[in-house]
Amino acid sequence: MPFTYEDLRDLSKDLNTIIYYESTFDSCIRINAKDYVSRESVHFDIERTDEVLDRFISGSYIPLKEFHSFDLLPGCGSPWNIFLLEQYVYQFSRSFRLCHAGFSADICAGAIVRSSSQIHDFKNDLVPLALADTNVPLTKNDILNYLAESGLIARKNMEITEEMLRKLKALRAQKGKN
Repeated sequence: MPFTYEDLRDLSKDLNTIIYYESTFDSCIRINAKDYVSRESVHFDIERTDEVLDRFISGSYIPLKEFHSFDLLPGCGSPWNIFLLEQYVYQFSRSFRLCHAGFSADICAGAIVRSSSQIHDFKNDLVPLALADTNVPLTKNDILNYLAESGLIARKNMEITEEMLRKLKALRAQKGKN
C-alpha cells in the first residue's frame, strides 16, 4: 500500500520515535521526495541498470546528484529520479553501492560507489578521496561547504575527524598537492 513521507512522519510522532529509514526500506521503496511504495511495485532490470551505471561512472564513484541520464535507465514501473536511483543503488545493485552519511527526508546525498573499489567508509574513504584533487582549504567550514555543494552531504553538520584529515593530507601529498 503506497504511503507518503507525511504518513511516515506522523507515525514516528505517534510512536514517539525517529524515522529509521534503513528499516523502512526493508519493505518499501521511496520513488520520489514524498512517496513510498511496496517493493513489489517496482521491478528493476538489475543487469541492464548496472550496465548503464557502469558506462556512465568512469571512476570509482560519482556523487548521486551528478547523475542526470535517467532516460537511459531501463523502465522499472516508476519514473526514474534521484530518489529512486538512491534506492536502487542502496537495495538492488550488484555492481555498485551507496556510500553516504545517512538518509535524509528531503535530499539525496552521497555517492554511487563501485563495489570493487577500495571505498568502504564515507568519512574515512570517500570524503578524503573526493577532496584530494581539490584545492579546498582544510578548514571545517571549507570542507563542509565543498561536500554540500558537491552533493555528498545533505547538511553541513558532519564531524570532521582527524583520521579523515590525515588520509586527505596523505592523498594530497601523493598527488603533489599541499
